[in-house]
Amino acid sequence: MLSLCHGHKPRPLPMSSTSRYYHEHLVNAIKRYANMNQQVTVQVGSMYFKINSPEELELAAKLVASYHNQYVSTVPCESEFYREIEDPPPDP
Repeated sequence: MLSLCHGHKPRPLPMSSTSRYYHEHLVNAIKRYANMNQQVTVQVGSMYFKINSPEELELAAKLVASYHNQYVSTVPCESEFYREIEDPPPDP
């Protein structure tokens, strides 16, 4: 498992299992949480690694997007199957 997470109790960024994502969309989505002073991490298996710089965030987003897109259906990348992440539901 490879995912971008937010919060002190890391919660994965919601991603649709039927949609492909550009890494730029993941960066923009996770920045919302960083702007709210939430910790941003990348989950690799069962471990979490804190993101400390814009460069690390860019690399993590590229890895997560690539990993996720491998498991989405076989729709070609040129299709309109890429989309932005929707606004996540508010925290309870």
